Amino acid sequence: MKKYHIITFFASLVFLFSCSPSAEKIYTNGKVITVDSTNTIAEALAIREGKIVAVGTAAEIENLRGSNTEVIDLEGKTVVPGFIDGHRHFMGLGRSTNVNLGSPPMGEVKNIADLVAKLKEFQKEKNLAEDDWISGFGYDQDQLEELRHPSKEDLDAAFPNTPVSITNINGHMSVSNSYALKISGIDENIPNPAGGAIERKKGSNEPTGLLQEKAQGLLKRPKKEDPTLEEQLELLKEQQTYYASHGITTAQDGHTSFASLQLLQAAAERGELFIDIEALPSYHTLEQVLAEPKFKFGTLINHLKLAGTKLTADGSP
Repeated sequence: MKKYHIITFFASLVFLFSCSPSAEKIYTNGKVITVDSTNTIAEALAIREGKIVAVGTAAEIENLRGSNTEVIDLEGKTVVPGFIDGHRHFMGLGRSTNVNLGSPPMGEVKNIADLVAKLKEFQKEKNLAEDDWISGFGYDQDQLEELRHPSKEDLDAAFPNTPVSITNINGHMSVSNSYALKISGIDENIPNPAGGAIERKKGSNEPTGLLQEKAQGLLKRPKKEDPTLEEQLELLKEQQTYYASHGITTAQDGHTSFASLQLLQAAAERGELFIDIEALPSYHTLEQVLAEPKFKFGTLINHLKLAGTKLTADGSP
């Protein structure tokens, strides 16, 4: 596993010189973007106890070098403050075993043929049986050359006897092939569920394959065996490493389920969180969360903060 350096910037960066204790680490010979009030660009920085204690020229920071200081030559590379994820569902990443169907720059899918090819490639790579469910995520109808949602027929030709469901990049709608609709009992006779819609072919009640909002819950996917706590914590470590590898040091989890919140709390208590995670418990579970004394709102404790709650009014634009 690659090693990533996660650095926390002080809100106010200070310059410390030889009178101060030596630094544990010094990063030098780089382009350090401080994002201070004058957008200062520095050459080097010093770290002590996991915090940046000084930024400045290479010569200034050299004054903080001690006999045990580790010096990292940036070789001209750029250092930026950690990125803050403003809207994401962090806990959903670990449960995802989906094919990436994003268009550039998120992925490689430029048209529906590319999308189908990615699904076929995944099926072969994972050595899936014909009746194993295949899931994809991230297609964007506005980025496809066809400028439309895929239809069930687009998927049927390649997967006549395999259930396939692909979720839109916004997460609020998905497209399923005929086989997935059939085994889920979704046909012309089924009504729209509360809070959801089944798109129909023009002039009939036959589903096109597009399921919006709560209609996605009609799909009857096979249930998986619940992972152990240790397995979940290992997956959580992989999720954090993935975020950190892209420079994200604060992640958000919107609409956090009670089970996810319990897992995050357990990880925090065991010291297994190394990026900051801001959870927004779902309003569905708010009373249950408030009844638990261990859950604290508004305070970052061991990299976990309950930042508020999330309400849903009328779906997604």
